[in-house]
Amino acid sequence: MEAGSLNDLWGASAQDLMVVGEYGTILRWSGGAWASLDSGTAQTLDAVYFGTGWALACGWSGEMRRWAGTSWAAVNSQTSEFLEDMWGSGDNVWAVGYGGAIIRSSDGGASWTPVGVSPSYNLNAVWGVPPDGPLFAAGYNGAILRNAGAGWLPMTSN
Repeated sequence: MEAGSLNDLWGASAQDLMVVGEYGTILRWSGGAWASLDSGTAQTLDAVYFGTGWALACGWSGEMRRWAGTSWAAVNSQTSEFLEDMWGSGDNVWAVGYGGAIIRSSDGGASWTPVGVSPSYNLNAVWGVPPDGPLFAAGYNGAILRNAGAGWLPMTSN
């Protein structure tokens, strides 16, 4: 199995893991060996996230892929920005990336809605407190944003 750089790992359990990376690489661990899955894209994938019965992978140029148990399919992320990380609770999933990209899905990644944030932020990470927040995003130049229901507001990182 040939793979380039691997960028993220997520698992539903110790026997069910996925890794994503360069050239659309998606590898799955099912307890015995790593197997390559056909992502259907050559775009670099930077993040992977599992829900219940589905998984998502996202990356360069707004690439978003959804797996529902048998194959990966393209999903319109509503952005062309590089997507760097995902986090979710239940069917609610957030993805963040360059150019202030923050997108949200409330249906397990089947559809996405952009959330307006200043393009001066390049965001690399997102995390929240399930099920209703607050949510945090972090990125370049010490950027930290917080959403406690009133929108994404900058915080200071001294």
